[in-house]
Amino acid sequence: MKYFLLVFIFAVTVFNVYPEPYTEYLDTAEIYFEQGRYHEAYQNANAAREINPNSARAHLILGVASIRLGNIDESLHYTYRVIELDNTHAHAYSILGRFYFDARDFEKALVKFNLAIYHDPEDDLFHALRGMLHAAMQNFGNAFADYNRAIELSPISDNFHNRGWLFAQLEQYENALQDFDEAIRLDNENINSFIGRGIVYSRLRQNNEALYNLNRALQLDENNYTAHIVRGSAYFNTGRYYEALEDFSAAIRINPNSIQAHRHRGFVYQRLAGMTTNVTRRMVYSHRASDDLETASRLEN
Repeated sequence: MKYFLLVFIFAVTVFNVYPEPYTEYLDTAEIYFEQGRYHEAYQNANAAREINPNSARAHLILGVASIRLGNIDESLHYTYRVIELDNTHAHAYSILGRFYFDARDFEKALVKFNLAIYHDPEDDLFHALRGMLHAAMQNFGNAFADYNRAIELSPISDNFHNRGWLFAQLEQYENALQDFDEAIRLDNENINSFIGRGIVYSRLRQNNEALYNLNRALQLDENNYTAHIVRGSAYFNTGRYYEALEDFSAAIRINPNSIQAHRHRGFVYQRLAGMTTNVTRRMVYSHRASDDLETASRLEN
């Protein structure tokens, strides 16, 4: 028994070999994470960490599971621990980059994304993420360079969508539509690209095309806040005010604190109050318009 214990300790310390439950815990944690069962993923990764306290893989799973569980400080602790254990771990750098991006600390985010790409230059996701960051920093040339590289590495739907959205932001609508078309050709359930096309067509005042794409997006996800907002605006622009009301009301149900939805619905009620000849109805619409616009103002302040 003593000889067996000595052999086990030697194998663990020298060859980094761990008993089968260690691998099972990690594999199970990853399965739970993919299923959205983040608490179970955390528990299994933590069990693996207790067996091997120097496991970068276990700490990475703990980091991403903590994000999903809303424990940001804990996530940062585990992710930085991954880098202590393996300072070439590109995914850990990308996670930190996304954290700093969300925190609007763009300079730190750029450092982390640069490190991710330095250690793994062939991962299209890292280029796409840095492209989003450059776009947010209004470094549009760099953003296009990253999006183009992401497409070269992996011509998938999301990469074409990202570049299409940048084209749309810069009002290069023909190029935007080409990329959204390609994104949808590659994935005909890419909700964001249907919404993107809807937004572009709305800006071009091609409301029928806009409504077709927004209807398609809402067929795929009836609770998509952005699709309701954009479709409501398209209905408003075509004088279909009651349908606009339905969309803005749906957006408020999804996000009760939406300034945009309350304001837009207030404008619709104002328009209806000005159109009706029924005194009672005009008073109701005017009152509802005031409520929505006051709510929007309160939320904004």
